[in-house]
Amino acid sequence: MLDYIAKSTEYESKEVILILYYTFV
Repeated sequence: MLDYIAKSTEYESKEVILILYYTFV
């Protein structure tokens, strides 16, 4: 259960970083 939450959080973090990256570029 905790592994699933950690993986989903990591995926969401990467997605947010990509969104911010494309917003500023």
